[in-house]
Amino acid sequence: MATRLLLIDDHELAHAGLRMLCAARPDLALAACFPLARPALEWLARNPVDLVLLDLDLPDLAGPAVLVEILALGPHRVVIMTGAGSGDVMRTCLDLGALGVVSKSDPAECALSAVDAVRAGGRYVSPNAQRLIDALAAPAIQLTPRQLGILHLLAAGVSNKEIAYRLGIAAPTVSFHLAELRRRLGAETNRQLVDRARAARLLNAET
Repeated sequence: MATRLLLIDDHELAHAGLRMLCAARPDLALAACFPLARPALEWLARNPVDLVLLDLDLPDLAGPAVLVEILALGPHRVVIMTGAGSGDVMRTCLDLGALGVVSKSDPAECALSAVDAVRAGGRYVSPNAQRLIDALAAPAIQLTPRQLGILHLLAAGVSNKEIAYRLGIAAPTVSFHLAELRRRLGAETNRQLVDRARAARLLNAET
């Protein structure tokens, strides 16, 4: 059975390229393409796929917050395809649970290598992405994927109640995690928490 792919990318060139790839590979099937995150998330909640190819720079919901919501819908296998030259973003996505990262400056073959590696149960980081990640210093504070996900949604302007809804957890659980994050970063408010998280490189500057 062919591996069903979902592409979320606002560039039509990416859609056309993946359609051509799937036409040449009978073991791959393009289930759907979306240029926006929100309709893609709504579709994904109702339709099973084997692998999600995600561009982080989307008009309606950008950055790792998109990945957080995809993973909250279920144990989806996600490959990030990003034009961002920031190793911070790439490392964050891997910490959140992405199984592959490809830079859009990589050769097209890297995207196929990522798909093949992840569908076989492995992980894949392209050479350009790995170079950017390796250049980073290790973060001084280590967070769990849940804490990191909540932090990115908070930085995206999502309320505590809405974070709970999007992640499928209880509102008190969100409050507990935020209180722990404020304690660890020495912040008194959520706004201060976001500022200190950016200073600690737990959030990239554009998040």
